[in-house]
Amino acid sequence: MSKRSILFTLLIGLLVIALAACASQPAPAPAEQPAEQPAEQAAEEPAEQPAEEQAAEPEQTYYEVNALINLPYFIDHQVGLFFAGDALGVETLHVGPVDYDMTAMVNTMEQAMATEPQGINIVGFDPALKPSIDAAIDQGIPVVTLDAEVYGSKRMTFLGTGNYNAGRVGGALLAEAIGGSGKVALLTKVGQSNLEERIQGYKDEFAENWPNIELVQIIDDQSDSAKAADGLKAVLQREPDLAGVGCVEAAGGVGAATAANELGIKGQLKIVSMDRDDGTLQFIEDGTIHASVAQQSALMTFVGTMLMHGLHNNPVPIVADNEAAGVLPMPESVDTGVVVINADNAKYFYHAQDPYDFSNIEITGPEPGETYVEVLALINLPYFIDHRLGLEFAGEELGVETKFVGPVDYDMTAMVNTLEQVIAEKPAGILVVGFDPALKPSIDKATAEGIPIVTLDAEVYGSDRLTFLGTGNYNAGRVGGKLLAEAIGSKGKVAILTKVGQSNLEERIQGYKDELAENYPDVELVQILDDQSDSAIAADALKALLQREPDLAGVGCVEAAGGVGAATASNELGLKGQLKIISMDRDDGTLKFIEDGTIEASVAQKTALMSYLGTKLMYYLNHAPVPVVPDNAAAGIVPMPEAVDTGVIVINKDNASFFYHE
Repeated sequence: MSKRSILFTLLIGLLVIALAACASQPAPAPAEQPAEQPAEQAAEEPAEQPAEEQAAEPEQTYYEVNALINLPYFIDHQVGLFFAGDALGVETLHVGPVDYDMTAMVNTMEQAMATEPQGINIVGFDPALKPSIDAAIDQGIPVVTLDAEVYGSKRMTFLGTGNYNAGRVGGALLAEAIGGSGKVALLTKVGQSNLEERIQGYKDEFAENWPNIELVQIIDDQSDSAKAADGLKAVLQREPDLAGVGCVEAAGGVGAATAANELGIKGQLKIVSMDRDDGTLQFIEDGTIHASVAQQSALMTFVGTMLMHGLHNNPVPIVADNEAAGVLPMPESVDTGVVVINADNAKYFYHAQDPYDFSNIEITGPEPGETYVEVLALINLPYFIDHRLGLEFAGEELGVETKFVGPVDYDMTAMVNTLEQVIAEKPAGILVVGFDPALKPSIDKATAEGIPIVTLDAEVYGSDRLTFLGTGNYNAGRVGGKLLAEAIGSKGKVAILTKVGQSNLEERIQGYKDELAENYPDVELVQILDDQSDSAIAADALKALLQREPDLAGVGCVEAAGGVGAATASNELGLKGQLKIISMDRDDGTLKFIEDGTIEASVAQKTALMSYLGTKLMYYLNHAPVPVVPDNAAAGIVPMPEAVDTGVIVINKDNASFFYHE
């Protein structure tokens, strides 16, 4: 395994002694370090690695910077970080203060930056971290935020639990535990962005699905179990018929359980907690806590480090020249997902005696003939050039074979047949573009047979896929809606072109609708047109609408064929530049129409990232599975993220020339 440097701070701000074992340059001392750190391990013969990793610089260093560094929750952060170091053959360091001290954390961040590492993971506790994050990015140091977001910062990627969804999961568990009716309270650390999102998830889950549940109070526990216990006791004095309490971080759960036991209402007061510290697990096993919504925290630091390592060593070409085009080949965000812990499975979630001992996990290289296959339809559509590029680029980097297969038409029967044929070949992993629910049985079959499978671009809801990778479609729609509204002067009639019924496009449509409704009240959406992903049909449909609505000011298109069709209709009707068009994606036709002024702008996807990252995630699942718990298989955990939002780029006349394919 790779060597790890251990840093201890003796005097904060006055005297810092940095002990860096086996390092060629000094590393920054943290403001505080945990009392116990994993011991330096003897060097072992390195496992066979992909070509890209064999060529990596031996002195690469990746940090995690956070506060509350002794909190049991952060054991899992360190597990993912240190395991990434072993898997990638790099140095990893976990540093920061033991208290919730943002001044000390900022100082630690500044010290880390001074060593010019290849990347920094930082837990986004507070907006006070923004200047340091921005300074690191300006200095050319990759930075990703973990667990909690630092809104408005220049960070590259956010990796963490889908906090809103985690709240909804917790809300459903709590509602079911109390029989769908009664008073509840929530425990949280008020003001922390990730926790606020979980609170909103609880609220919305109750409001939409459990009308007989009354949320009587939100209690600020300040991430302190004693304060959580006292706060809950005070509420119970005023609300003795309180039926349940939801806790959106671990200290709240332990505090609530302590209060329940002290008041003699164990099992009567239903408690749903968060995370998997030993105290929470013990309270689940003895029946004090009903369940806990646990994060796959080790995935945050593992995937964050993997992403920055790939960016440093072998950045995927989103366009021919990422730098010239101003394109960052990193995803917008990664949702690492949640697991529900209850009395039946709690025993699997305790940490090992030495959680940083990975000697039982074999890190391997690619097998001869190891193959990853992407299955799709419309295989000759120009849009899918980038899918193929990302797939093949990943294959070259990892030293594995890749295949790109499927029908040329939008033929779901043919696509399902292709997928079934691929499953029969038992490849190392399958990527499938989730065009249609008809794909679900085959996706589920692949998972049941132990073949890793991820969906790309469009989701197949309810399937057993491991990860979805694609554009955050709702956000892409909001970006498009804003561009369209601004292009028409925030007033007038607009239409939208789409292929009706395709899940990713429906999400973009909703984004357009919400953006216009919330921020542009004088923009009227008069019609949604079905173009069936055919530019000729799009042109004809728009012409027909313009006969009925000659004062139409603009049109938004949520896929590429609509943009080309709208531009064609505009030119044929002599409306070039007058009818404002916002398109989607970056096919050559769209780019030419942007350059000649027919299309105002296009919301482009980082499409190559979908297949590239999907392949890498499955590769590491096969060759270096992250130990989310000591025994993933026994706990029923597949160490893969829930979803990856690969992000969008706005193309206009100023930068369109960079987006042509070579």
